[in-house]
Amino acid sequence: MEADRMRNVFFHKLACLAAIGLLQGCLLFQPPGPAQPLDRDASQNPSMLAAYHYSLGVLNLLNEDSAEAVSEYERARQFDPESPLLAAELAVLYGERGSFEKALALLNDVLKSHPRDVEVHFLLAGLYANIKDHPNAVRAYQAVIALDPKHTPAHLYLGAVYAEQKDFQNALDTIRKLLANDPDHVIGRYYLAKILMELKQDDEAEKELKKVLEIRPSFESAMTELGVLYEKQKKYALAIGIYDHITKIYPSRVRVRIRMGDLLLHEKRDAEADQVFGEILQQHASNKEIALTVGLIYLERERPDRAVDLFGKLHASHPDDQKIRYLLAAAYSEKSQNRQALEMFARITPDSDFYVNARTHAATILKKEGKPDEAMKALRDAISVKKDAPGLYVFLSSLYDEKKDYAQAEQVLREGLDVLPKSKEILYGLGVFYEKTGRFEDGIEQMRQILVIDPDHADALNFIGYSYADRNIRLDEAEELIEKALQHKPGNAYIIDSLGWVYFRQDKLERAIELLKEAVRLQPDDVAISEHLGDAYVRTGQFKEALEIYQKMLKLNPDSKTLPGKISDLLKK
Repeated sequence: MEADRMRNVFFHKLACLAAIGLLQGCLLFQPPGPAQPLDRDASQNPSMLAAYHYSLGVLNLLNEDSAEAVSEYERARQFDPESPLLAAELAVLYGERGSFEKALALLNDVLKSHPRDVEVHFLLAGLYANIKDHPNAVRAYQAVIALDPKHTPAHLYLGAVYAEQKDFQNALDTIRKLLANDPDHVIGRYYLAKILMELKQDDEAEKELKKVLEIRPSFESAMTELGVLYEKQKKYALAIGIYDHITKIYPSRVRVRIRMGDLLLHEKRDAEADQVFGEILQQHASNKEIALTVGLIYLERERPDRAVDLFGKLHASHPDDQKIRYLLAAAYSEKSQNRQALEMFARITPDSDFYVNARTHAATILKKEGKPDEAMKALRDAISVKKDAPGLYVFLSSLYDEKKDYAQAEQVLREGLDVLPKSKEILYGLGVFYEKTGRFEDGIEQMRQILVIDPDHADALNFIGYSYADRNIRLDEAEELIEKALQHKPGNAYIIDSLGWVYFRQDKLERAIELLKEAVRLQPDDVAISEHLGDAYVRTGQFKEALEIYQKMLKLNPDSKTLPGKISDLLKK
């Protein structure tokens, strides 16, 4: 529809060019130059003068002189102030030049004398939509539809305005009215599918996208959306099939081919993925960004061998590129080639955007290698460059904590709070540290400071609630705090476990077991959660179930201080 409108405007302007040729004897597309005087008869004819200045405006537009075009259109309006077409074209020019207030005032003025002009209403609606004045845009599109109930573009754009406001139900109703008038409207049906996806009505969206492709089989956007929908539904084989189909019709769509390769890796179809990526890299051998993207996919899909190969080749051809150097080091790390990784991380300079991440990653490797002092130095290097990164202080503190240097562990967190006094991450780390080192009340106080900053901080709420439940104190408050935490992190196994433990302490054992079983389902290898469930089973006399859990958890945590005794007690029963 938009293409038809633009074509009509083009032919209209072409006709005007022919008219100016008759008036001035000029060549088509010749630069306008100084306006030539009209003969006396023409100068006394307002319609002729309007056409004259309008045509000059068209010529100026063709020569990309929009300022002069506006001037000529304004002169034309002086001679024909009642023309809605002329006003509409001038309003479009105002809008293109950012003079939206003038455009809106002009169109609203035209509607006073032409209240039933559909296209002026439609143009006005578009201007309102363009400046995000959604209420007026809705009213203007509704005015168009009231005058012309089958005005397809008005329905389409009204639906889009509703969707932009997240009013998906009105968007849905509007697009369905469009399709009632024109069932084969491809864009309308495509929009309907996208709205259904926003409403999480995925099955209906899938049906609509398939209808779109029945009408227009090569509609690329619809095919792409269908592929995305299949991914969302975890129908990865179907998504791969769609992307493969797109690339056969549109072979130049590199991003789609890359997405297909990524999904093939996800589905463990490595040989097919390697073939797809190999073809892409061969066809775009000089494109660094494509090679980086493919390398990152290999890294994320746990194929560090391929990532090392790709990033190594890129590093050879771009030896000073710090991003490539960082990614190569990360790939070495994933491949457990720690020496090469550390060497490469060490070559990233402090002025690089990747320096802090490089030092942090190096610290992680050094910690695993049992070199805490070197790891701490790497983190100090990172902090010297980026003092406002709370995670660095928490990580560094944890290293001192592991060395049992508790004074320094606390000092590091205090250093962080000097720089970031309202950092929830550092306050939380300090609270955990205090609880671990036997300063229970100090730990609770840190968590309450977090809640002053963020009353809905789920982890702080859960920490306080669980701490009370574990000590069998203030159980009603603990329940309230944990319930609130669960509202903000529904489905979180650790918070569900905390709530189950509160019920255990309150002797509400049936509800406790129900919650603890759910927590175990979500985190089956977490020893503490499973041990809680075992304790609840013991309390209810389900000794066999408890013993099975304790024995299973002891295999996962042979150093447990509590499980051997609990198992021994049950075996005596």
